[in-house]
Amino acid sequence: MKRRAFRLLAFVLVVLVMAEVLLQLAGWYTRRQYQHDPVLLQPKTVRILCVGDSNVYGLYLPKEKSWPGQLQVLLDEQAPGQYQVINMGFPGTQTFKILLSLPKMLAATEPDHVIFLAGANDFLFGTTTINPDSLKAERPIRAFLLDHFQLPRLWSILTANSNARILNQHDDLQHTLEHIGHADLATGKALLAAMYQPFVDGSPGLQVIHTDTEFALHYRETVIPLMPVLETMRKTPDDIHALHKAYITPLFAIYQQTGIPLESHTPLSINGTAIDLDPNPARTTNTRKTIRENILMARDISQAHDASFLLLGYSSRQHFYHSANQVFRSMGSDGSMTFLDAESLTSPLCPDDACTTYFFPDQHPNEDGYRIVAQQLAQHFLDTIRQPPQRDLD
Repeated sequence: MKRRAFRLLAFVLVVLVMAEVLLQLAGWYTRRQYQHDPVLLQPKTVRILCVGDSNVYGLYLPKEKSWPGQLQVLLDEQAPGQYQVINMGFPGTQTFKILLSLPKMLAATEPDHVIFLAGANDFLFGTTTINPDSLKAERPIRAFLLDHFQLPRLWSILTANSNARILNQHDDLQHTLEHIGHADLATGKALLAAMYQPFVDGSPGLQVIHTDTEFALHYRETVIPLMPVLETMRKTPDDIHALHKAYITPLFAIYQQTGIPLESHTPLSINGTAIDLDPNPARTTNTRKTIRENILMARDISQAHDASFLLLGYSSRQHFYHSANQVFRSMGSDGSMTFLDAESLTSPLCPDDACTTYFFPDQHPNEDGYRIVAQQLAQHFLDTIRQPPQRDLD
């Protein structure tokens, strides 16, 4: 029996080692494919260092079609020879990896401005915080495994994707609430009624009445009017927190007045007297906190090198991009840093979530999608143009 167990364990270990070797070879090939050419620094130019993931690198496109490449062209058209845009994006990277390499990149390029775009891969692959004094990972074993071994990264992807459907539902909830706030009255009523339907399906006795004369939630003798909810949402269409509060207020009222255990097939649930809007609170809260801390540290390191810091959002509103954008928006709104919301630029142009005019199927922007970002960034820098610094030729 012990010999059989030992053989099984040995077989599993051999399989894992072989899998790791194969994944390492694939990773080596990928790094070879996506490595950057050596940068020839131009003296007496305003240097813009672009750091981040595949959305900076320009996945699927020639480098000149990425938004850093297009930004260089636009700046050259308006201010020839005055700007140098340096693309240091790398597909699949996380905020902590950028943070660990940022001091070397800053020392090598001496930029005047840093544009930072990363965070989606933190949700997908996992992440860790960095000690600000030593610039080493707070969880060194986790960081080492994620950075040097492929199987832990694969495991993180699989566990993240197991929650992706729920997380996407959570993001879809926010999109729908925003849509309700901007919709006309009839459309808003229809959408809001549909939002409550999962609770009706999961809670016997609960009804949503949507007629020309009545719009309300019914449970036996309890009636909760929904028109005040819709009116509140239409008054605050861009305040996601107010939209959430308005949406869940009738559910609170039903629960408090009747005590029925409302159930839903959405990620929402009633827990005591509070509704948890996050599908995996511990994981997503920690990840968002870590992303925020790492970006703040990247800003501080950049500013210590006399470079301004601009946080750029993802163009897509799908999957983990939207989750990362939520972190970025909170940092921009509380004054933590300058933030350019790329999602707000592309969303009005997209008739549907796929938006094939501006995105590849996996939601990486195409050339036209990156052009929108590059144009906005070019305007930002041209509006704040200053004389190129006087640098030595060496």
